[in-house]
Amino acid sequence: MRKISGLITLSLFLFYLPANAQNQATFSDIKPAMKNKSIEKAAVFLANQKSAEWYWPEDYKKAVIISDKWRDVYDKWGRLKGQKINMVLYGEMPDGKGVLTDFIFIRKLESDEQLSDYLSYYSVGDMVYAEAE
Repeated sequence: MRKISGLITLSLFLFYLPANAQNQATFSDIKPAMKNKSIEKAAVFLANQKSAEWYWPEDYKKAVIISDKWRDVYDKWGRLKGQKINMVLYGEMPDGKGVLTDFIFIRKLESDEQLSDYLSYYSVGDMVYAEAE
């Protein structure tokens, strides 16, 4: 019984650590896997466009690329659709609280079989509160 209660205590402790660390997240703690100022600037612009379109309250200010390379995206028939990149964006809520949001952006394959020079929105993931920066 003591082993079981010890395991339960340990698992609760380990479960608490990531949740607590997440609540103390800061944008500056995120280390970029790639750096490209023009892509980061385009991502902030697209995220704010999507925010306005979907009536999200946050205003995105900064982006960091967390993908180490572009990943191919295929349709259901196995044809290349484009390449995607994962990013974390820092935004602020109207009350001044900071948020970190996962986004995926894509460079679409154009009709001439070349990848677009422009980013497009692909998907959005989790959002967590962060310290304001």
